Amino acid sequence: MVDNDSQPCVSLFMPSHVAGKETRQDPIQLATLLKNACAKLKSAGHSSDIIQKLLEPAWGITRSHDAAVWRHMDEGFAYFASPTFSRSIRLPFPVEPTVHLANHFHVRPLTCWMSQPLDFALLVVSQNEVRLFEGDQYEMRHVDLADLPSDLRSALQVDEWTETLQFHGHGSRPGETMFHGQGGGSSADVKSELTKFFQRVARPLEGHLADSDKPLVFAGVDYLYPLFRDAFHGDALWEEHLSGNFDRVTPQQLHQQVKPLLTDRASSVRRTALEQMNELRGVSRASIDPKEILIAGMMDSIEVLFLTRGAKALGAVDEENERIILTHSSDDEDLLNYAAVRTLATGGSVYTLEADDMPNGANVAAMFRFPIPEAIYDADVFIESTR
Repeated sequence: MVDNDSQPCVSLFMPSHVAGKETRQDPIQLATLLKNACAKLKSAGHSSDIIQKLLEPAWGITRSHDAAVWRHMDEGFAYFASPTFSRSIRLPFPVEPTVHLANHFHVRPLTCWMSQPLDFALLVVSQNEVRLFEGDQYEMRHVDLADLPSDLRSALQVDEWTETLQFHGHGSRPGETMFHGQGGGSSADVKSELTKFFQRVARPLEGHLADSDKPLVFAGVDYLYPLFRDAFHGDALWEEHLSGNFDRVTPQQLHQQVKPLLTDRASSVRRTALEQMNELRGVSRASIDPKEILIAGMMDSIEVLFLTRGAKALGAVDEENERIILTHSSDDEDLLNYAAVRTLATGGSVYTLEADDMPNGANVAAMFRFPIPEAIYDADVFIESTR
C-alpha cells in the first residue's frame, strides 16, 4: 500500500462495531463517508468514470445482503483505493471517521499497526497440554504445528513422574535446580527426560520461526523454563516469560497476560530509539526540524520517524521537481503522513507518541540512514503558498 504510485488516492476510516444493534448503523456510516469521498473527488476535477472505479468496491460492501459481513466487523474499518489498487481492512482498534484525498494513502492511523505490530509466538507447556499460539497486541490464534509434542505426559510416557514432579528452588550448589519425582526416577533421570522432551519441542519451533522475526514467549511453571531455554537454539526466545500452570487458562486469558510483556518491550524499543536519535543529532544523522525531515523523506533517508499524535504540516509534494509546497489549507495533504509513507516504503519504523514524550516538544523527529548534505537544505526546495 505504501508503494502505490497511482493517483488519486482515497483513504477512508470509520469506527465499527463487533456486535449488537449498533452494527446496523455501520453500512449507513460507510455510505455517508463514501458520499463525502465522491464530493471531494468531484471538487478535485476527477471524472465520473474514475470516481466509480475508486468507490464502487466500497459501495458494494454497503449494498451487501450478507449480514455476516457486518456481524464480523472489528472495532474499526478502513478502505483504500487508487486507479490500480483497492483494499478494505478490518481494524482491531477504533478510528475517527475521516476521508482523505491525496497523492498518497493516509497511513498515520495505521502506523502503530504497520511498523510496530508486536507480533509474537507463545509456547504454553503444561503436563496435560503443549500449545502454540501466534498473534499481536490485538488478537491471538492457535497454531497446529506438525511434530510438536501434544503434552508432557504422553511425550515422556512416565505418568508417575509428571503426576508427582516437584520443584525446589535450591540445590546442593548455587544455581543448581533439583527435581524430585516421588515414586518415579531419580532427580537426574527426570531432568534427562525433560531435556529430551524440550529438544523435541524446540526442533519444530526452530524451523517454524527460522524465517520470522517474531519473539517467542514461554509460558509454564518456573522450573521448566531454563530447560527449554537450554534446548532452544536461536535468538527468538525472550527471557521474560509467563510463570504458572496454564492447563485451565483460556486463550483469551493467556493473551491478556502476554500483552503487558509486549507493551513493556515496545516501550523499551522506543526509549532506546529516542536515546539513539538524541545522540545522532550531533552528527547530522537526526533532526527535529520538519523541513529537514521532509527533505530526508523525499530522499528515502528516514530510518526511524517519530510523530506527535494529532500534529500536522499541510501542503503538497511535487516529487518530479523535488519541491515541497507549504500551505495552510485543510484540503491539502498532511506532509507528516508523506514522511510516514516514505519511511514505511523503505523499511523504516514510525512511532506515534504523545506530545510530552517527544524530544524538545517537537511535532516530528527522525533518525536518518545517512547525513543530509547541508547544500540540500540551502536549495530552493520549499515553496510557501498563501492558500
